[in-house]
Amino acid sequence: MITLPVNKINPQNDAKSMKNIINLYNNYRDCNNFSDLVCPLCGNKGCLHFHKTYERNLTYNENGELINTKIEIIVCKCEHCEKAHNKQKYHAILPEFILPYHIYEASTIIKAINDYFNNSKLQEIMEKLHITHKLFYDWIKKLNKAVMNKNMF
Repeated sequence: MITLPVNKINPQNDAKSMKNIINLYNNYRDCNNFSDLVCPLCGNKGCLHFHKTYERNLTYNENGELINTKIEIIVCKCEHCEKAHNKQKYHAILPEFILPYHIYEASTIIKAINDYFNNSKLQEIMEKLHITHKLFYDWIKKLNKAVMNKNMF
């Protein structure tokens, strides 16, 4: 997995909504120029080429409203890893606002945890986001682990 910074897909910082940022990510996908990305496995630059996309669900909060949408995630193939007969030669390029294995957008998760620690009632957070106790506590557990390991989710 490769994390793509939002400023790479929105260099002028002119996208005001998540919908616009998703559209910019789609435009980045369509430009088919991944030569400046580094393969996370072999560390080579310029060896990643578009392979395919896959659809994934994304839920984000915009102006207090939960929006459920789908986003086409880019998958690149590393030609260096392929030639080296490495088992892992495909890499998803996730925009930084999407956490691996999470449907909810990163800032929505962070805001929910922040609200909880600032004395919001868990029941209200769960109802607002349509989530379960288990999912919320999984977010807390991952946050604790990330802090201990100094990693993000």
